Amino acid sequence: MGRDNVDAWRWLQLYAYNSTRSSIFGTDITKESARAFQLPEKSGTNRDLHWDKNTKMNFGLDMRMLDGRLSVSFDYYYDKQREMFATPNANFMPGTVGTYPAPENYSEMDLWGYEAIVGWRQRINKDMYVSARLGFSYDDNKVLKMYWDVDQKLNSMVYGERSDRGLWGLSCLGMFRTYQEIEEYFKKYNITSYLGLSQDKVHPGMLIYEDVRGPKDDNGNWTGPDGKIDTENDIVQISKRQSNPYRSNLNLNFVWKSFSLNTTIQAEWGAYTMMPAMYQESFNSMETTNVSAMWNDMFIYEDVLDAQGQVIAYANPNGKWPNFGYTSGSVNSQRSTFWRMSAAEILIRNLTLAYTLPKNICKTIGLNAVRFNMTIQNALSLYNACPGGYWNNFAGNYGSYPVTRKITFGMNVTF
Repeated sequence: MGRDNVDAWRWLQLYAYNSTRSSIFGTDITKESARAFQLPEKSGTNRDLHWDKNTKMNFGLDMRMLDGRLSVSFDYYYDKQREMFATPNANFMPGTVGTYPAPENYSEMDLWGYEAIVGWRQRINKDMYVSARLGFSYDDNKVLKMYWDVDQKLNSMVYGERSDRGLWGLSCLGMFRTYQEIEEYFKKYNITSYLGLSQDKVHPGMLIYEDVRGPKDDNGNWTGPDGKIDTENDIVQISKRQSNPYRSNLNLNFVWKSFSLNTTIQAEWGAYTMMPAMYQESFNSMETTNVSAMWNDMFIYEDVLDAQGQVIAYANPNGKWPNFGYTSGSVNSQRSTFWRMSAAEILIRNLTLAYTLPKNICKTIGLNAVRFNMTIQNALSLYNACPGGYWNNFAGNYGSYPVTRKITFGMNVTF
């Protein structure tokens, strides 16, 4: 099969121009470079571009047993994606060429996964009926060919490994709570630079990071700790995945006389994520910033006073969360193991409760059938992975409009 994973117009040469003036010779009055026409970023062309080639294989098994009450299905797929659309890195082509590299059908990737579904339906008696359908799925992939980073970084793509390289960030050892701890830390590990800050710029309430390694040597090997904390050399793999590979779906249906209840429960797990970015931010003012209730347990070294000498935040030496008042260096807002949380979620997506009028009542009022129903979309979150429960999966990004819970009432009348 094919896949149209190709940007439009990449086979055609395009030009950009300055629409406010005519041709420029020499330097114009704004001291810009002497050009009226210029090649845009997508200037590289390749007339031989085509769709990706995708070989799909799927093996399935479906069974029904016990007079149809039990159903089982299993599917396994394996996709070979070849000649995938990719653009070479700029350093594959010398700057003297004067343009960017043209995209090519180059990359290769294998994808696979499986899905298993088990269903059961049972009539208990003439008034009661139940059915359940449980599904489970898993997926993975590995990258076989691509334009690899010339200067391989710790989180760069690696041959034969999945495209999801997981979460990378600093290794957090805790939080500074006294100036003595800061002095001992700098002395013990011979720290000369702490995310660009000197020791006198580091204060209690800031997170402590580990000096994992130094830059690469002339042979391309990582060196040992170098006394500098930075976000390039000292990152570690916080999680092997950013996206949950395991997913499950449960459909339940229950009928009793004229009442029926139907619900869909979704779950996914197997990865880690970061606490919402808003929780990691640094703020300039404690008086005017609207923040989450979690900051009630923020570490505060000593009472914070306003310009009139009034206490706006009392000392909290045993606070759980770092102090968000330090904006210098954005120490606390760095992606790190401190902010890691499970990406798992269990959600009741839909819930429907219905009641059907008895047939004798319908005949009395001259109708064939009448059904009342109430449906709730995005009904409930059954698991909150955020420490302290300050954020919910249905909340969306902190400070943004949350996922809407929709409740619908309806009546279906058949004449």
